[in-house]
Amino acid sequence: MEHRRRFRILKELAEGAFGKVYLAEMITGDSFKSVVAIKLLHGKWLGHQEIVQRSRDEARVLGLLHHRNIVRVEDLTSINGQCAVIMEYLEGVDLKNLLRFCRERQQALPLKVAFEVIASTSSALDAAFHQKTLHEGKPLQLIHRDIKPSNVMLTVAGEVKVLDFGTARAQFEDREAETQALAFGSAAYMSPERMMGDPDTPAGDVFGLGVTLYELLRLKSFGKIYIREEKFQTALDERIAKLDFSQLPDNRADQIRSTLRLMLAYEPEERPSAGQVVELMEALAEEVRP
Repeated sequence: MEHRRRFRILKELAEGAFGKVYLAEMITGDSFKSVVAIKLLHGKWLGHQEIVQRSRDEARVLGLLHHRNIVRVEDLTSINGQCAVIMEYLEGVDLKNLLRFCRERQQALPLKVAFEVIASTSSALDAAFHQKTLHEGKPLQLIHRDIKPSNVMLTVAGEVKVLDFGTARAQFEDREAETQALAFGSAAYMSPERMMGDPDTPAGDVFGLGVTLYELLRLKSFGKIYIREEKFQTALDERIAKLDFSQLPDNRADQIRSTLRLMLAYEPEERPSAGQVVELMEALAEEVRP
């Protein structure tokens, strides 16, 4: 006889626009217990077909991905009629809260840490786009579309994990959501071309990662992203000029600024790929002191 799984909710971990994440105990056959995280869709979205479909798609696509820097999904199920994604439980802090912690103490994040975190995040994005499906043998072409500090976690074990693929776009055979009645992503990390409604590309994720890197380096928000190229370039020049690298040799400081300019280029085709960002970040991490 097959034993049904049972879940015991322990506490709420986080809340987003589409759902809440809980710490829970999963009890299976022979009273085997394990600690998991459960993402439950908000009740108000249960009647919105696209949101429900995207929640299920998130679970399915993460089930296809196996990468050390991407949160692992164990199962997709229903709890009390609500769509539930069962994920590995991660003990740690997201970059948004880490930045808040550093700001409150006026304590800079070590450059090496910032570069290594961005390298790991970019490695996850590169794998998500290029990893092939088991049955079709085609790349998933997964684009996250909402890269920002709150969607990147540092665990107590020192791992970097990319979270929340609920807004992602991918190519896989069991995908449900086809339309896009809603706009996805966070404006503060959105590339100019995405704001103008151009088709999503991996370059949009690289832009969001560039904004995240800037905030890790300056401990302040990047600020408004302008659509007009002239205003965008002027604002970018002013913001990069405010970065303090006085502790570094001039050539190293220029190297960091140049890398940021590449990641935050106005034209998407001028930005490096996620794979190239990994190489750039690893090179920078090697050049700075811990």
